[in-house]
Amino acid sequence: MRIALFTTSFAPTVGGAEKQANLLADGLSRRGHQVVLFAPQAREGWTEPKRRYEVVRYVRLRSKTWLTRGWVSRLLGSLHAAKRFDVVHAHGVYPAAWLVARWCEKSGVPLVVRAYGGDILPGEETQQHWLRRLRTRKALQQAIVLLAQNSELGSLLAEASGASDRVIPLRNGVEVDLFAQDCKQVTEMRSRFGIYALTLSTFYKKKGLDVLLEAWAIVISHDFAKGCKLVICGHGPLEGQLKMQATRLGVNDSVIFLSGVNGEEKVALLQAARCYVSSARREPFSNAMLEALAAGCWLVATRTGGNIEIVQQSGRGELVPVEDAASLAKALCQSLQEDRCLHDRSSRMSAATPFSLELMLDNYEQEVLERCAVVGK
Repeated sequence: MRIALFTTSFAPTVGGAEKQANLLADGLSRRGHQVVLFAPQAREGWTEPKRRYEVVRYVRLRSKTWLTRGWVSRLLGSLHAAKRFDVVHAHGVYPAAWLVARWCEKSGVPLVVRAYGGDILPGEETQQHWLRRLRTRKALQQAIVLLAQNSELGSLLAEASGASDRVIPLRNGVEVDLFAQDCKQVTEMRSRFGIYALTLSTFYKKKGLDVLLEAWAIVISHDFAKGCKLVICGHGPLEGQLKMQATRLGVNDSVIFLSGVNGEEKVALLQAARCYVSSARREPFSNAMLEALAAGCWLVATRTGGNIEIVQQSGRGELVPVEDAASLAKALCQSLQEDRCLHDRSSRMSAATPFSLELMLDNYEQEVLERCAVVGK
């Protein structure tokens, strides 16, 4: 099928939504579908890598509220004349789905909407603004398929659209083979950091890293944890505040902040960790947790969103209440003292297979594209 995938955030921006957009477009292209991905202009100096699918860059949005859909309709219309799209996939409810919904309605091309989480969850920025909230509902009501990463998002999408029969669960997928492979740098990582807990995260309030630091202060007060480390890998606007908090709590010597890592270094960092921790206040379906699962990590995660489904279905971790530093510290202490990680490739693959990218692509083809094909006839 010919698929237009429209997103308002993409590489070189690094994040879960951007990663899943690439994995979906690449995977569908590999399976023989024709995908055109529409994304904002990249920063100056960015070189577009060679991809299986076509990327069309448009002028970056200046506002999420005061914007026009006319230029999107013209852009989609001009390429539709040549490509004849069978499906438009909006990667995000707002503003992505809002921007393409009118064109889909007029052209008759089926609209598929995949919610990020932050664009539909109550209390987040989008749903706090009355105009964005109204536009969200209108866009959802025009969609043929609504994709939910977890059951909570599924309920919210059904309520906002008034059409529960259009909601299809579609969890994020992970490249199992990549993270389950035996990595040569594991020994080097263990030599570098010793016994450590790891988190890969953007530095925003919703990720709960401030709570994680409070929990870590409790952890290292125990004798057994004197040499243990907490490795926080990522970036974001709260980096300075978090480093100041680590100093104030007296844990800066045992907390290591790393910038983003990729490739084999990332795989080794995950496989060498004693446990992976997610302290998020809100987490639709964490890519990093899936990667950690595929790398064999034991998971310590807050009981929220997709964290619940990943831990419960895999049986590879412990859930703790959100905003509870004491409970988080207790779970970390237990994980650091007992090595529960999987150290062979076959075990790692078995644990992560239910969350594999290939299974996600199977579900997308069978549940989404087949439904759109029927509607488009």
